[in-house]
Amino acid sequence: MIVLLNAHDVLVDFHGPIILLSLQPERKSGTLKEQLDAITPALREMRLRKEERVNQFRSVQGQIQKISAEIAGQSVYDDPITNVKVNENDLSLKKLEEYQIELQRLHNEKVTIAIHKSHGNSYSHI
Repeated sequence: MIVLLNAHDVLVDFHGPIILLSLQPERKSGTLKEQLDAITPALREMRLRKEERVNQFRSVQGQIQKISAEIAGQSVYDDPITNVKVNENDLSLKKLEEYQIELQRLHNEKVTIAIHKSHGNSYSHI
């Protein structure tokens, strides 16, 4: 989420560091286009960072969906990355880490199931 706060042009990316734009009142004497041109590079950078973060979420969540489907015994599963709906209201590193922990837990569960199956044990007896 990107919000432009007050007349001091403080641009906040709630999922990353605060970026202070160097648009002091004495420099605001230019045209609106000049002011916009001054902040455009920072906005572009923030959009790229957001896109990268969304892609990270999409990848991790897609892997979670795929492994969950495999554990549930679904042999055919659509490409998980294209079907993932990312909640762009929380792209925090904390939330990404939560998903990564969940992915690791599911991966461990999948490995455990595979080991038990290879030893002739039914997972339902674990």
